[in-house]
Amino acid sequence: MIDGQIISSTGKEYEVKTADGKIIRCVVKGKLRTMGLRSTNPVAVGDEVTIDYDAGKKLGLITTLKDRRNFIVRKATNLSWQYQILVANVDNVFLMVTLSQPKTHWAFIDRFLVSAEAYGVPVTILINKTDLYTTPDLKDEQVYLKAVYETIGYTVLDLSIKNNEGLDIVEQTANGKNNALVGNSGTGKSSLIKALLPDANVKIGELSQIHQTGKNTTSSTRLYFLDDTTTIIDTPGVKGFGLVNFEKKHLSHYFPEIFSIGRDCAFADCTHTHEPQCAVKQAVEKGQIAPTRYDSYLDMFFDDEKKYR
Repeated sequence: MIDGQIISSTGKEYEVKTADGKIIRCVVKGKLRTMGLRSTNPVAVGDEVTIDYDAGKKLGLITTLKDRRNFIVRKATNLSWQYQILVANVDNVFLMVTLSQPKTHWAFIDRFLVSAEAYGVPVTILINKTDLYTTPDLKDEQVYLKAVYETIGYTVLDLSIKNNEGLDIVEQTANGKNNALVGNSGTGKSSLIKALLPDANVKIGELSQIHQTGKNTTSSTRLYFLDDTTTIIDTPGVKGFGLVNFEKKHLSHYFPEIFSIGRDCAFADCTHTHEPQCAVKQAVEKGQIAPTRYDSYLDMFFDDEKKYR
């Protein structure tokens, strides 16, 4: 038996890097797939595993999945009873968003952040394509987005890969960590990997001119080594983000500002939706909680799956 880490996944096959630096193509042992896992993928990039491999064989066999420190999970969009693990065992996730070409919806950002909060994954928000935000409306939205998320404790970085602006801060933030890169198609994830690792074999996608949405050119998930202590996982574009195993009574715990202010509500079991003397609703009216965040909370509370975006 050999220990290793999964560094790439196509959904059917995986590449596992062993302690001595060998990379072995593997498949998952059939029994592992049926151990009560409702996931579309029983293992993910970043997972630590044990494999059974003989040098004479074409493929190794992943036999054991070791305990995860954390992971990012979402509901599979076309299989609502199953979920998909995007990445595992990360110190930081870069959530890449764009305000135009394509536009990342606030509902998507908040759903991702809630899931990350729930599973113990730190997130850094990257606002990419800042070179495009030349109109007053887009400039104001950029400033507003930064203010909303920085106020509640998230690091928000401005980035223009095209103009080579902000890359040094991204590198500093990533340094010494196991990182992942997540976002909608077309936001520039593969372009960032290419900028950080010019020799990396990644495809840069084009934008659909009809719908102004990204074309998904990354079909597999892959871990790249920026140096001996720094990694970054490039993931395929995520169109929607459904929440997994959330109880309504716990949802507010994953909105830092709502959880904090909610302690002042008149009722201990306040849902912040209809109750009188609700400190959260009062805070929204006073501008202490961003309306966009409260709208996202309500969407998730009432499980409006049309707004997975």
